[in-house]
Amino acid sequence: MENFIVICLILYLYPFGIYPLLLYVLRIISSNKINKIYEIYPSLAILIPAYNEEKYIGRCLQAIADSDYPNDKLFVYVLSDGSSDATVAEASKFNQIIPNLIIKDFKHSGKNNMINYIKKEIREDLFFVIDADIICETDALKEIIANFADPKVGAVIGNLKNYNPQNIHDSSHFGETFYQRYESKIRINESQISSTVNGLGNYCIRSSVKSNIPNDRVCDDMYAQIYVITKNMRAIYDEKAVFYHIRPSNIKQEFHRHVRTMACSLETVFSLKQLLSPKYGFSAFFLWSHKIFRLHATIFLIFMNILMLVSFNNFSFYLAGLELIGIILGISGILLDKINRGNNILKIFSFILMMNFVFFAGFKKVYFRSKQVSQWSDNELKYRQNEQ
Repeated sequence: MENFIVICLILYLYPFGIYPLLLYVLRIISSNKINKIYEIYPSLAILIPAYNEEKYIGRCLQAIADSDYPNDKLFVYVLSDGSSDATVAEASKFNQIIPNLIIKDFKHSGKNNMINYIKKEIREDLFFVIDADIICETDALKEIIANFADPKVGAVIGNLKNYNPQNIHDSSHFGETFYQRYESKIRINESQISSTVNGLGNYCIRSSVKSNIPNDRVCDDMYAQIYVITKNMRAIYDEKAVFYHIRPSNIKQEFHRHVRTMACSLETVFSLKQLLSPKYGFSAFFLWSHKIFRLHATIFLIFMNILMLVSFNNFSFYLAGLELIGIILGISGILLDKINRGNNILKIFSFILMMNFVFFAGFKKVYFRSKQVSQWSDNELKYRQNEQ
């Protein structure tokens, strides 16, 4: 029985600890870095899907206007998904600031449907999709585009950071920042070996390899990103192309966002399940490790605990004790945050505790066929309404 418990523990720890170490070794053995070339300016379409984003769309557009990418090569599409607030009016204020600004006000149909529709109209060399609550640094677009000098690069994602002007350090923000730094290292290593398989809310694609997003259950960013791999092209993460997510959030909102992301990531893998075949080499290995094993991690943990209850020997007792200590530390971190007495170590335990619940909720959302996975979630819509 102990052997099965150890196997479950290894399967649980593999995507978080063992896989990153394997990536580090593989990068040393088989590095395939991209040589970026600047001063190339292909035409670029920027798609900004938006639903009730009157508070953020202006800042997003201003950041694009302030970028150092040539205006005559830049075409900006604001896609309003039937917004009931002043999103369209706020975007219209930039008609004189951004020469090639196109504003589309659709009937409410969902983000993926809007992107599929507008792709038919795009004639630019590349298209870049970014959410309305994201702003770019001045040189971010140039950094993204420089990767496309390599003809094997089909998709590039930028480095998305949390914007924190008020210096908030609760469990949600601290844990998310820690998690993104950890994920960034994995994306860098995956990219330098072959292709990264993990989306990040922004992506730039060659128009020659664009395809329709199949349904509203997949992540538009991850689907577009890994689709290029089926065309024998690479998907690259560029740490130097910096973007900021400016919408404030708390631990409850982060929980719902992560559940949606985890669930639609799994749906995305299933929609391109041919990539799990060994014939796709490193990309298949990355998907199995970074997605399949990770998104099922909590299930391995549950099986381990069931086996521990059945056997309940000294080994199980010690392992259960370690788990209990981790749970207590995580709950303590959340409670101390409530009274502004947070501790950085405890915040990490709080975030790990939250992510275990996220993986389980995402698993349940996929396998028990929740009605909606991607798109604007009910919790997200309520939060946006409360912002107004």
